[in-house]
Amino acid sequence: MEKKLTPGLNAEDLGKAIRIGSLKIEAENGDVLSFKQGTYNKVTGDVKYTVKTWPKIIQTNTTS
Repeated sequence: MEKKLTPGLNAEDLGKAIRIGSLKIEAENGDVLSFKQGTYNKVTGDVKYTVKTWPKIIQTNTTS
């Protein structure tokens, strides 16, 4: 996944924005924060990360 977020987010707000609970920053290299699932540029707001999803055949509509 690639998204454009608000620049300058902290780890908690970044985790909420990309829906990854308990996001933990593993490294900081200049303006780029690295976490297990990807990277976030705190100046530009660009985030690139990987998410696991179920195949469409397994996904169900839970709203009734």
